[in-house]
Amino acid sequence: MKTVKILSGSGCSNCEVLKQKVSKVIADNNFDASIEKVTDIVQIMGYGVMTVPVLVIDEEIKCVSRIPSDSEIHDWLK
Repeated sequence: MKTVKILSGSGCSNCEVLKQKVSKVIADNNFDASIEKVTDIVQIMGYGVMTVPVLVIDEEIKCVSRIPSDSEIHDWLK
């Protein structure tokens, strides 16, 4: 099972869009993955990033400060 984390700021609309896109790609492709939204600033800083949203898959940062395409998300999850 893949572990997906969305590193998110409080009230970040792009972070919510990213979470919805990732959820849709997982559902549409029957990927075995779980999603966790991380909002704790200390945990986010532990990844060495300064801006959100951040997409982390299996503890590897895949995307920072942008919303990736569905095909990018698909490729990272397969």
